[in-house]
Amino acid sequence: MDTSLLIATANRPEQLAAVLRGLARCRLPEGEFEVIVADNGDDPGTATVCRDVADGLPVRYLSVTGRGKSIALNEAVDIATGDLLVFTDDDVEFDPDWLVELWRAALDYPDHVLFGGR
Repeated sequence: MDTSLLIATANRPEQLAAVLRGLARCRLPEGEFEVIVADNGDDPGTATVCRDVADGLPVRYLSVTGRGKSIALNEAVDIATGDLLVFTDDDVEFDPDWLVELWRAALDYPDHVLFGGR
């Protein structure tokens, strides 16, 4: 099962950089994996962070002209290629097993369409 991680952000490149560095330390699920950063701010530093701080992560930068988190995430969903869509914010700290555990839950409970947790 392929996984797409979607992050909406606006004018917080420093926080996004910390999130991407934390994500780079996580165990990744099996299958294809992508990170889509949906930027609906106007800080050019966000695109730079996606290019320079990703540390080997497959980050796709998406510039979103509409304002609002929902608009940004909906545009990210439109281009996501994963079977499992994982949504997170641009200001979180990850447990190293977070993504793998969500991926396993999706495999173990194929009839479920929504997972959440700490």
